[in-house]
Amino acid sequence: MDAIESGLVKIPQLPMRDTTGAITSNVAYFNIWRWIMAAMTPKERGSNKNSPKPEAVLKYAQTPISLLAGEWEKTRLEWEAQPDDPRPPVFIIVCKNTKIAKVIYDWMADDVKPSNVASFGIKSLRNTDTEINTIRVDSKVVEELDSGNARTDDSKWMRFTLDTVGLVDWPKDAQQRPIYPDDFEALAIKLGRPSIPQVVIFVALSQSEC
Repeated sequence: MDAIESGLVKIPQLPMRDTTGAITSNVAYFNIWRWIMAAMTPKERGSNKNSPKPEAVLKYAQTPISLLAGEWEKTRLEWEAQPDDPRPPVFIIVCKNTKIAKVIYDWMADDVKPSNVASFGIKSLRNTDTEINTIRVDSKVVEELDSGNARTDDSKWMRFTLDTVGLVDWPKDAQQRPIYPDDFEALAIKLGRPSIPQVVIFVALSQSEC
């Protein structure tokens, strides 16, 4: 989490409208989580009202997320048209738990979704076989990484990815050779990953399970 925060200038986005055209003070999406919980049926909320079904959350969250993502896409295209800085803006969603984060990530990044949810319309956030634009970060995994207890190579790679948010290239030595972090080059070769920093443009953050 600290790596993301230290690498970004964050400009909070508040919804200015919803699908009803209501003014800001009456916008249903001003507090999206509260609006979702009020809109859900008792069955969708489940027996534990604080942990609703992830698919039900996405059913209601798809529209406000798409509205915010649409505003992000406009900004991305504006930045792209004036390339003073090659880094795109980053779109971050914070989810209540890992299950909700996974459902939202699958929908946005891989077009995997329940039957009652439309495909996510922002193609630039979609992952492909050759390009990773969206990642999912679990706070518990980050805590393990920060304590030096990464359990898998993929978890170690996640640490490197978070550490390079906002970078477009590695620092260079006197001979203009890239200076990699310790163990990075060997891990990149082992996993078949690129040796340049990843330009991630969407991160789904999730809190540890309650």
